Amino acid sequence: MLLHFEDRPSTSPLVERVWRSQSEHAGRFSSIASPLCEMVVTRHRGTVQMTVRGPETRATDADCPADGKWLGIRFRFGTFMPQVPVARPMTWALAWLLFRFELATKAMSSV
Repeated sequence: MLLHFEDRPSTSPLVERVWRSQSEHAGRFSSIASPLCEMVVTRHRGTVQMTVRGPETRATDADCPADGKWLGIRFRFGTFMPQVPVARPMTWALAWLLFRFELATKAMSSV
């Protein structure tokens, strides 16, 4: 098997599912089209990388490295991140910090 995959539903109003996977060996797979966005943390060969992906209008083929590990957060339909402008490049580490800041701000304002 190329990928071992586990997921679970989320109780968050912004998150649909949380998932994780790891690869046994290198290979190719099809990434299905989805109207949802997700953040994915990748760990491979001692490096950690974060990406934001979606929505995707068509399936795409992707390479899967051997011994990779992934943790994903799939957001519910309609969730958006206004601090991550599409037209301006931004490091995803900064985007993640901005996202966490907004969630903390919303949580504190509802108390």
